[in-house]
Amino acid sequence: AVSDFLTRSADALTRGEGMENGWGQAVLRLPLHTEEQTAMAELGKALQGMEENACKAITLAIHILEARRGAEAAAEPDRERRALALTVSAAALLVILLI
Repeated sequence: AVSDFLTRSADALTRGEGMENGWGQAVLRLPLHTEEQTAMAELGKALQGMEENACKAITLAIHILEARRGAEAAAEPDRERRALALTVSAAALLVILLI
């Protein structure tokens, strides 16, 4: 996904499109949630301006992406428990049907 993103951004720049437009279109194809896509699009805009603003946008994007990753990691044990419970239930049902 990242390679495709960078290729699309570079292709847009090669065609003469602005950084904001090319980057923004490439961001829409990334497998991200809306908030993450917005942060990445804003990052593309900020990379064209002042260095201080670019650094702030990079920091914001990092915080948003890390927050999402943390939330998904926290939800992982619940998914594993549900999958295990479903598997055990299915096995129990199979045993009952075989009896």
